[in-house]
Amino acid sequence: VIAIIWIVPQVGMRRKARSLTDGKEIKVVVYPDVIEIGENEGYWEIPLDGSCVLHRENRLLFLYSGSRALILPLRSIEPAVLADVEARILAGSRKLE
Repeated sequence: VIAIIWIVPQVGMRRKARSLTDGKEIKVVVYPDVIEIGENEGYWEIPLDGSCVLHRENRLLFLYSGSRALILPLRSIEPAVLADVEARILAGSRKLE
């Protein structure tokens, strides 16, 4: 019973992760007041008005907005604009406590 309780959620999460990631690049644009993620039917936003929560771990930024989350690897941001992007995100979010 314990094995079933542990295995079933793991299999479900892996299946969902595979269906969400099909090898395409996801376009993320950071504006001073909003982060736009995706295009067309997969489009969603994270407002940078202090309502989203930020957690920084190593070289990753975890942003939580409502029931959605964005994991942003800092290596994916061009070095020329990295400081500006980090400043915009830090200014528009609150730290995870």
